[in-house]
Amino acid sequence: MKIEIISVRNPVWTNSEKTSINCLIKTNHLKEEVPFTASPFDSEEHGIKLFNELISGKYGEILEFPNSKKIFNSQDNVQFIVDDNTKELLTFLEIANKDLTSNSPRNLIILWSAKLEYTLRKYLDENGVFLEKKYPTLKDYIKKMRKNSFFDEKDYICAENIRKIRNIAAHQWNFNLDTKDDEENSVLYYIKELYNIEHKLVFEEIFDDLDFMVKMFFSSSCARLIMKFIK
Repeated sequence: MKIEIISVRNPVWTNSEKTSINCLIKTNHLKEEVPFTASPFDSEEHGIKLFNELISGKYGEILEFPNSKKIFNSQDNVQFIVDDNTKELLTFLEIANKDLTSNSPRNLIILWSAKLEYTLRKYLDENGVFLEKKYPTLKDYIKKMRKNSFFDEKDYICAENIRKIRNIAAHQWNFNLDTKDDEENSVLYYIKELYNIEHKLVFEEIFDDLDFMVKMFFSSSCARLIMKFIK
């Protein structure tokens, strides 16, 4: 699916080095206006194009990155502090965009899953919860998050669907929407589960494009969990 940007407003530099720009956008695949970070390293053509249009002045003046390290809220421009963990996440996003220029859904799944697993492990460690296994897996971290009531039911279901999609991507060489796991459920089945539990109010129903669904539904679910559990 070709993503078309319908409107852009409120551009703000994300850092003092001016490597990317926060703004609010409306596109043809979203039901509402959402925050977006435009970067010259974006894996998508529309992201790079938007960055170039922003710096050309097409959408007005780009506000300077505040010395207090604040960024705006998408709804009412209320500002909030960007802490070290959030800055780490922004760095991850830049690395992810650089690493995913091959446009591989499998790469995107593995990368976001790795970041989620790292975030859950760090959160459990910081809360004094340690796993007995010498080499715990993402499944082990998800179980511990649920057992200690850090995950609510929505978090748990989303994390399990993410894990199952990751497992198929990692272990099946012929990876596509119809690829199934040992439970005989397909990639499409798990992505639809993610869509129905947390994306149907924002995204249009697009279930025939693996690349699109991984980038919009899978990545968004990973990002929500990561943002919820960085301290």
